[in-house]
Amino acid sequence: MAGTRRAGPRSAAASTRGGGTGTRGGATRSGRPGTLVAAAIAAAGAAVSGIAVVAAVVLLAWATDSRTGASARDAVRTAADAWLLAHRGTLRLPSGTVVAVPLGLTVLPAVLLHRAGVSVARSLGIADPGRGTPEAGKPTLGAAARAVAALAAGYAALAALVARLAATPEAAVGAVSAGAGAAVLATVAAGIGVVRAAQLGKALPGRLPAAAAAVARATAGAVAMLLAAGAALVVLGLAAHAGRATALTRALDPGLVGGVVLLVVGVLLAPNAVVWGAGYAAGPGFAVGAGTAVSPFGSALGPVPALPLLAALPQGDTVPPALRAVLVVPVAAGALAGLLVSRRLPPGTPPRWAAASGAATGAASGAALGALAGLAGGSVGGGYLTAVGPSPWQVGLAVLVEVGGPAALVAAILPDRSAPDRSAPDRSAPDRSAPDRSAPDRSAPDRSAPDRSAPDRSAPDRSAPDRAAPDRSAPDRSAPDRSER
Repeated sequence: MAGTRRAGPRSAAASTRGGGTGTRGGATRSGRPGTLVAAAIAAAGAAVSGIAVVAAVVLLAWATDSRTGASARDAVRTAADAWLLAHRGTLRLPSGTVVAVPLGLTVLPAVLLHRAGVSVARSLGIADPGRGTPEAGKPTLGAAARAVAALAAGYAALAALVARLAATPEAAVGAVSAGAGAAVLATVAAGIGVVRAAQLGKALPGRLPAAAAAVARATAGAVAMLLAAGAALVVLGLAAHAGRATALTRALDPGLVGGVVLLVVGVLLAPNAVVWGAGYAAGPGFAVGAGTAVSPFGSALGPVPALPLLAALPQGDTVPPALRAVLVVPVAAGALAGLLVSRRLPPGTPPRWAAASGAATGAASGAALGALAGLAGGSVGGGYLTAVGPSPWQVGLAVLVEVGGPAALVAAILPDRSAPDRSAPDRSAPDRSAPDRSAPDRSAPDRSAPDRSAPDRSAPDRSAPDRAAPDRSAPDRSAPDRSER
């Protein structure tokens, strides 16, 4: 019996760590699926749903286009290639390599993977503390990380499999690039879903140093300001050249269904245009083909693809002064980042460390904008369109300098907002240098009311005889008594 009692916990721990009946394998003792099973189901659901949505749009366009000679199988393969491109897969065509993809198309698998992460967290009990096995009952970062890793691995394997099955001698997406892009996207999107479902968002900032949390928040503010400026440039450009966009649409003569498809393509390309606008505001600008450049310092354009969204491009070599004024935006973003850093740093941080945190914000902002620039551009075939979009390293370097410099300066010179002001008296504590008016002063007599416990020496006491005057009730011994004579 004693041997049985000792072996019980060990066997239970071994089964939990194992694959057959443990939490990471098939099913838990509480009836919940294991980590691998739940992650595989969620990954398959996200992949199938994404391919189905893209295939429905492509098949609709194929069925309504009377000029196409492609078969239904070709349409399905095109949908699979488009889905793989959304994960940053590399499509090889006889005319060249396609790397650039509408970022709006990437939003679809990102949303599906986010929902898959939430589903995994709930099925494993990570989002339901206090129930299930010991691992599922404690919503720890370790359990969330294992769930995200399993989901990302399964999703990447499915993307690589789809790339193999959809490949043809004329068009093929690399299985390695598709799997790597799918793994990165699944890690980010599903990770956010798992963390939010398990309510672990509040635990993450506590594990970071205070300076790192301040830099992260300031970086988010600076990047958001630059992207907002890019979106404003796109909207203003389309509003100023609305007639040109309308002329391009009429020249294409897409028809009803083709017009809807053209509108969908424009919406999917809108995030790319926002990033291009942010690159324009940063200074380096972007390219719309090899040998072209569009920046606040001048424009040199060649043949432009007939897309209505590209009607927002500036025309001519000269740039109006209003467009050049957009170069102030990165400096303002740096000042905002410095203000956010100064308010988030711990009290008493030396100015040099505050300046270093501001410079780190510039570096992080440059890395973020550089990564977005790399995702928003690339090659779109061979020949003229081998270089499209902003240069990642140029945009990243420009943002690092333009945001990091003002952020470091502002963070160093601004006072620490979270610390009390030592130069002004503290109103919350009593002033020890002056007498406290709220309590009676024991060092001086209270003039407001007489003291009833002691007699008043300033006035004569009527209850006792006056010793200063002679007593009239007794005979006067100092004069002779006339009555005895």
